[in-house]
Amino acid sequence: DLSHEHHEHHVQVVNETLQSLGASDKPTLLVFNKTDKLTSDEAVNGQRQAEMEQRKALETKWAKQTNDQALFISARTDENLTSLKRKLLDMVKTVYHQQYPYDPYQIPSA
Repeated sequence: DLSHEHHEHHVQVVNETLQSLGASDKPTLLVFNKTDKLTSDEAVNGQRQAEMEQRKALETKWAKQTNDQALFISARTDENLTSLKRKLLDMVKTVYHQQYPYDPYQIPSA
């Protein structure tokens, strides 16, 4: 929940939990929801500009920290949900091909 004032602590707790489970080496995608709450409907132009700059700064920060493995979505407004689905599918395909490599020219041994 990107709108939560302690969202960075939440990320830290998740990362610590993954590490304690022995899963910190697995591919991860950091998804921040509720981006729609970062801008208020009642904002005037100056305030809206400041809110947009704050959001852009958050996106840049997390992109750097996660090697571009962060997405910012809003389930309420459907913002970036297609990108999320596409990214998850790409990640699953990558893991699948690593686990089950296929060479169409390889002759199975008998």
